[in-house]
Parts: sequence; C-alpha cells; structure tokens
Amino acid sequence: FRGNIVSESGSGGGGLSINGGAEVDIQNCTFVSNTAVRDGSAVFIDGGSSVTIQDSLMEANTILTSAGTIYAFEAASIAISNTVIRNNKVTGQFACGFYFAASDVTFEDTIIEANSIESALANYAAAGYLTQAAQVTFNRVDFIGNVGQADTIHMTSGANLACTDCRFIENEVETTGSVLMLTGGSTATFASSTFVGNSGGLTAFSLSDEDDSLKIQASVIANTSNSVALIHDVTGDDFAVALETVTFGSNAGGPALASAGLVLVQNCEGLA
Repeated sequence: FRGNIVSESGSGGGGLSINGGAEVDIQNCTFVSNTAVRDGSAVFIDGGSSVTIQDSLMEANTILTSAGTIYAFEAASIAISNTVIRNNKVTGQFACGFYFAASDVTFEDTIIEANSIESALANYAAAGYLTQAAQVTFNRVDFIGNVGQADTIHMTSGANLACTDCRFIENEVETTGSVLMLTGGSTATFASSTFVGNSGGLTAFSLSDEDDSLKIQASVIANTSNSVALIHDVTGDDFAVALETVTFGSNAGGPALASAGLVLVQNCEGLA
C-alpha cells in the first residue's frame, strides 16, 4: 500500500479501510507514504471489525489533521505483532502512531519509533492516543524517539493500558508527559519496563483527574529530565500512584515524585 491519498475530510484509511464487522488478517504488508485528512493514514478500523496485523511496516504516512497511523473505533479486537510503525507524521494536532477508542487491542514485539507531530498548534500524543475505555496491552513494545509538544502517549475517558517488558527510550516533549499523560479516570500499569533518556518539558508521567491511576513494578527509570517532577500526580486521590521495586537513576531537574495524595512505595531505589 504505497502513495495512496484520501482527500475527503470525513474519510480515513489512507492505505486500507476496514468496517462493517469484517475479519481481516494482514501479514507481511507494507504501508508507505499514504496520506489521509484524518483517522488512519495507513489503516482505519471500525464497526466491530476484528483485525490481525503481523510482520508488517507502516512508514512515512501522513495525517493532515489528527488521529493515527492506525485508527480504531469500536473494533471488536485488534492484534498487532512483529510490526514497525516508524517515521509517520501528523501536521494537525494529535495522535500520530495510533488512535484507539472503545476497542480491545494487543501489541506484541513491535517498534513505535520516530513518529512526530509537526504543527504550530498545541499538539500531543506523538506515539498514540487511547480513549473511551479502550483496553490496550503492550508486550515487548519499544517506543523510541517519538517527538511532539506534549504527552508521548495520552490516555483519557477511562482508557486502560497494561505494559510488560516495554522500553521507552529518548522520546521528547516540550511540556508534559514525555512518557505518559493520564486524564479522565484512566489507568496504566507498567511491569518489567525501562524508561531511559525521555526528556524535555515538565513531567515524564502526569496524572490529572480523579480516578486516574498509575502502577509501576520491577522497572528502571533513568537519565530523564523534567523541570517539575518525573511523576506528577495532581489528582488528590490517595494511592493513585503505586511504585514497587522501581530503580530511579541519574534523573535531572525536579523531584522524582510529587503527589497531592498518599503514595504507595515499596522497595524502590534512588527515589528522592
């Protein structure tokens, strides 16, 4: 799928559009230099469809407004493995790598790298955006060198994210969330993951609203620079943040943790 253009403002899927409850298996495919005004510069999925993407490449695709190289709304299930999502861009406002709403999604052994938002507008979610109670699992996924003004991953409206054995390396923002922004009662859990060299702006992890929740276990956070706090919790909820066996090393700027409520901390090193 190469060099396709969807120019209508209400249409998505620069490379491929899947809807109507379809069941689609995508293997060993390449999506390169496709363009859509919105909603999926490479792939658009909705209407209860089930999609598997394996051993594929999505590169140099462009969204002119917002909402993802891969876009899904009310998809029954999406499974993505051994795939590279790289060097895609948004010239509008948000969500370059992926946009998932009200969908059940699993990623495994995938790289999300060097995606960027190139806009003078306030912009966010260079890697991706989760909303409307999306249920998303990342296993062995690398997020490397994604660049935007704010929030490498942005979560809202009750979205749920579980990451295991993931790496966040040298993602860059100007304001908040060089790793993650939680809003609207969303929940994120990280286990056995590594966060190294994420930089710029005010925070690496931000929790904004009541019922937001962040749990980090058996992980390393190092060489990260933030001027306000590495983990910044303004929810006011007790135990919105839980840290267990987390090693903090060589981080610069503000404190490692700032919270408006009580925090659960167990067996952590370098937390100051």
